[in-house]
Amino acid sequence: MPTSEMSHKYSTFATKEEVSYNPQYLQRIEMHSNSGIDHDAYKEVGHSNLKRSKYLILAIANVIVFVIIFIVVNANSKGNDDNTNSTNNNNAPISPLSVSPFPSCNVGPMHHTHLILPLSKTVEECSQSTSRFMLSHGATFFCPHTWDIKLLAQIVEDDARATTCQSYFNALATGQSPLHAFRPTLEQGGLPQEALGQLTSWMSPVIYWVHNFANDPPNPDGGPDGGGWNTTTIVDTPTTVILDQVMYSRQFDLQPSPAELTYLVHAPMDGNIIILTHYISTAGPSGFSHIITVNMTRNDGISDPLVLRPTWPLYLTLPGITDSNIARFIPNTVYNANLNVYSNITHLPLIIPVQLNIVLDYYYGIDDGFSAYGQICPNDLGSTKSPTMCMPPGSTVGI
Repeated sequence: MPTSEMSHKYSTFATKEEVSYNPQYLQRIEMHSNSGIDHDAYKEVGHSNLKRSKYLILAIANVIVFVIIFIVVNANSKGNDDNTNSTNNNNAPISPLSVSPFPSCNVGPMHHTHLILPLSKTVEECSQSTSRFMLSHGATFFCPHTWDIKLLAQIVEDDARATTCQSYFNALATGQSPLHAFRPTLEQGGLPQEALGQLTSWMSPVIYWVHNFANDPPNPDGGPDGGGWNTTTIVDTPTTVILDQVMYSRQFDLQPSPAELTYLVHAPMDGNIIILTHYISTAGPSGFSHIITVNMTRNDGISDPLVLRPTWPLYLTLPGITDSNIARFIPNTVYNANLNVYSNITHLPLIIPVQLNIVLDYYYGIDDGFSAYGQICPNDLGSTKSPTMCMPPGSTVGI
């Protein structure tokens, strides 16, 4: 018998007990011994074959397990994809409208005027690339402008920035309107994106020096043509505006008037310029926009400096004065007001008496080409009814 055949026939897959108690194995071993074959070498080869067989079986088992896991994981992934596709309308890309709970109110493309207030005290500082500006979106009580937004922004182009600064400070020096405005076109859903800090830049095709906004009819979408604005175009090439920070944003809803005259206190950047903006709550006497810069000091007999914050506005109230446009702050008057903060010791609400006077009366409006707060959900503008401001169609509320 050839050696290879004998090695296969007499491989040592038999156990020790089988060899000891099975006569056939004993006879084969004896024959094998008489044949002159090296038993130790023969047994070593058998053990090696057995070891390789075990490794082979283990490897095959591992491959089978891996294949099963791969199939299960991919099946689950496909199920999740199917669910996602179903949720996102057949795998449609996520729309920018998803940042707003009421997409129908955020149509576009749409013009969205933003007033420009420099935060520098000289034209030289204002013209530098490091200068910043507060922007105020022209909000209304009807779609798609139902967001009151205040932004900290920078103007990228040197010429556009220098021209805006020169025009603004010249207007101040000559007693003319200081109003300047961008008029970017934002895509559908762009305004709530801006309000939530998800829109970080846009382009404005023009920069206006606004002498006044039209009062009749109120039409913020009309602009210089349809809205009857009295403007001078000081920049007619696209200007890049970077939005550094959302200083304040709120989507209008149906609120009561504040019990007292209420303003928001903004102290952007280093707080060298303090800005007050009227808290816009509802129509009627409370329905007006007002932007001013002020001097403000503590009025509680404490020598500690007045601490404001650049991140988000604080609330300022005028005790005993109704929130109305006729009671708004006016120049050349000193006011005693309450700054609403909290105690660092008790962590409870705290009122700090303050004294203030107006430095710049920048903008005031009720119904014009920039603001529209005279009525809630007016019927004659043909705009989409705001879900957060208006009553349901067919409602019989009111008289």
